Amino acid sequence: MKPLILWARNRTPRYTLRLLHREGEQVSGLVRIGEAWIPFRYDGARRELALDEGEERRLIRLNEWGWEE
Repeated sequence: MKPLILWARNRTPRYTLRLLHREGEQVSGLVRIGEAWIPFRYDGARRELALDEGEERRLIRLNEWGWEE
């Protein structure tokens, strides 16, 4: 989960994470980007972050320091 936290903290302005569920390496919740709360799912084993923005869904791969690859 460290890459997810670093990803949110490295943003300008910082993103806010609200964790709702965790099962092993899988984490889901909400991320505040600007004024919007967007649902996300994070797979810690693959370091993949899925932002569920409807039709504009994004899949982001993170390195161990939370930077997008």
